[in-house]
Amino acid sequence: MMPNIKEHSKKLEDIVITSVVKKGENYLCTGTLLDEWYKTILLEIDEEGSVLWKKPFGDDQVDYEGQDLLAMDDGYLVCGGSEGVASKSGGRDWKAYILKTDKSGDNILYRSYNISGNDVAWSVIEDDDGFLLLGEARGGDSKSIFVLKVDDDGNKIWKEDFASGKKALSCGILKTEDGYVIAGSIDQGDGWNNVLLKVGKDGRSIWERFLDRGITYDICSLDNQMYLTGCKDDKFYVICLDKNGELNWEKSFFKGRGLRILPLGGSIVIGGEIGEKPNPVLYKIDSKGKVEWVQDYEYEGWIETFVKTKWGYLLFIFGLEPREHTRVMHVKNNGAPTL
Repeated sequence: MMPNIKEHSKKLEDIVITSVVKKGENYLCTGTLLDEWYKTILLEIDEEGSVLWKKPFGDDQVDYEGQDLLAMDDGYLVCGGSEGVASKSGGRDWKAYILKTDKSGDNILYRSYNISGNDVAWSVIEDDDGFLLLGEARGGDSKSIFVLKVDDDGNKIWKEDFASGKKALSCGILKTEDGYVIAGSIDQGDGWNNVLLKVGKDGRSIWERFLDRGITYDICSLDNQMYLTGCKDDKFYVICLDKNGELNWEKSFFKGRGLRILPLGGSIVIGGEIGEKPNPVLYKIDSKGKVEWVQDYEYEGWIETFVKTKWGYLLFIFGLEPREHTRVMHVKNNGAPTL
C-alpha cells in the first residue's frame, strides 16, 4: 500500500541537492548549503521529503560544495569542490575532495587534491582497493577531464588527464571487468562534442571515441549497453552504445536537456528539463529508445537527481526563484504526481 503523502512536495530553502542514495526506509542526500560561505551538506529525508537531520561541513572562510554521494558498508563518501570561492563564472581556487562519514553522518576522513589550481570532483565510484574520482581540472585558459584513483584512506594511487579544451565537462564513470569507461564533453572552440574513454585498471588508455556535436550530462549501463543523455541542437537526446563505444542508435526528443539517467528493469528513466521556461521532466524509454511515458511538472527548474522508491520516484527539483533551492517531490510509477 502506498504511504499517505500529505503534501504535493516540500521545498528546501537555500539547499541544492545533487546526489541521493537509499538508507533503509529513508534517503541520504548531499549537496550544498547556500550560507554566506557555501558548505557541503549531508541530510537524511523520508519519502515525503521531510528532513530528519542535516549536517553541514566546511568553515567560514572558503566555500565547499557537495556533488556526488556513495553508500558503503560502514558509512558514506562525498566528493565535490572545496576550499574555493564560488561565483557565477565557476569560481576560483577550488580543490577536488573526498569526505568520509560514518552511518550517522559524522566526519571520519577529509582529503583535498590540488590538480591544476581550480578543480572539482563531480563523480565517485567504489573500486576493489579504493575509489575513483572523476572531475574537471581548470588551469589557465584550458580545462581537462581527470580521473584520480585513491586508496581507502584517500592517498593518491594514480591520476590521468584526458580530453582538454577551452571547456570540459565530466559526466560519469562506469566500472567494467577490465577497467573503466569515462564519459565527458569538450569544446575546443568549435562547439561541444562528446568523448568516451576506456581506461585500464592502471588508468592507461585502451580506446577513445569522439561522437558528433552535443553535450552529455550522465551515463548508465544496461544489458551490456551504455546509454548517455544530454543535449544536442537544444534538444533532449539519448545515445546508445555497445561495450566498445560504437554507436547503436541516437534519438532526439524535444527542446530541453537530459540530466540524470537511471536503468530500471529493461528500461531507462531520465530526468531533466523541457521547454523555454524550463520545466522539470521525467520520462521512461525502452532499450530501443521508444518512449513509454513522459511527465512534466508545473515548477520552474529541472530535475537535478532522482531515486526509485517502492511506490514511484522521489524527485529533487532545482529551482532558481526567488533563491536557489531544491523541491522534493514524490511521484507515482508512471511519473504522475501523488496528489
